[in-house]
Amino acid sequence: MVPIGGGGLISGVATAVKGLSRSTRVVGVESSGAPGMKRSFESGEVVTLDEVDCVIDGLRVKRVGTLTHRVVSERVDDIVALPDREIFDALLWIMSRCKLVVEGAAAAPVAALLAGLVRVEPDETVVCVLSGGNIDVDQLRGLSWN
Repeated sequence: MVPIGGGGLISGVATAVKGLSRSTRVVGVESSGAPGMKRSFESGEVVTLDEVDCVIDGLRVKRVGTLTHRVVSERVDDIVALPDREIFDALLWIMSRCKLVVEGAAAAPVAALLAGLVRVEPDETVVCVLSGGNIDVDQLRGLSWN
């Protein structure tokens, strides 16, 4: 499970994973306020979003790249999206339970699991890419979700 902004990270991860095991599922996670890759994935062509309602820097993208869209279309099995609020809740869950400081985008895969957006069998191994710790703690203070 990999967060998606412009698609570079998931393109690289999917290429490596599928190179080792074609049967391993690769799932991308976006903010529902900026689902550029999800819409592009579903339509078969790059979509430019008219509006973006996402405050998470790493996920706030209006248009994904043509190359990354092609790689994602070929190698990613599914893309899910959920609201920023649920991603921020997962960020706090990771901090409190895993004792890791991650940025909002990095919390997206965990948020998708906590929200039940990805079907996981009891014996299945799940890997969430926690890609970055660029978080301004002062910016967290006073936000409505905090």
